Amino acid sequence: MEGTLERIEGFLGIIIIIAIYFGIRFFFKRIANYTEVAGKNSNSLEELKEEIKKLNTKIESLENRINKDS
Repeated sequence: MEGTLERIEGFLGIIIIIAIYFGIRFFFKRIANYTEVAGKNSNSLEELKEEIKKLNTKIESLENRINKDS
């Protein structure tokens, strides 16, 4: 009976270690996804700023062309 009890305790210990492993893995996967999304947002923000600068220069050149024609 004691041998069976020790086996059950060992089995439960392994199950607990596996559960902890998956919990930690899930936690770090969430953090990695969050940081990846945050990095993409900052890159897209820089791209948007560049696009706005390009559009502003185009608007200015069009305004200049309109003023020349008037």
